Amino acid sequence: MKIMIVDDNRTYPMVLRSVVNTIGNHHITVFSNPLEALEAAANIEFDFVLVDDMMPEMDGVACIQALRQMPNHRDLPIVMVTTAEERETRLAALDAGATDFLHKPIEPVELRVRVLSSSTAACGANWHARSAPIGSTTRPASSGRCDPLDRGGRPGPAGR
Repeated sequence: MKIMIVDDNRTYPMVLRSVVNTIGNHHITVFSNPLEALEAAANIEFDFVLVDDMMPEMDGVACIQALRQMPNHRDLPIVMVTTAEERETRLAALDAGATDFLHKPIEPVELRVRVLSSSTAACGANWHARSAPIGSTTRPASSGRCDPLDRGGRPGPAGR
């Protein structure tokens, strides 16, 4: 799974990376500058994004809006990471296209659940897109792309 973390703090992305890697071996790319993250996202198809709310070059809401304008990221799970408790912040992020929120300091179990649930949902969506018509006795081969836990050959959502 390709995960993008956008956070201008130097240490918090390391915390996020270590928590996410407890549930599988993921390819995680960290950007401290949201403008650089958007430039990369134009060329790389990510599977999951964590975006900090407050950053100097561009806030998280604007970053989410820009990601949602990219055809390859319209349905991407994007979680806003924030210290803000204000309802207006959450509503603005949802309006921009955030799929969920995490509050700092992050509870590791909450982050793991968000990653796993979004990747399982994505696998389900991919499965339905690959499935054969009703009544067919065969089903198309798996693309192999969707094993959110990177189980190293063990059955997962893609291998059911």
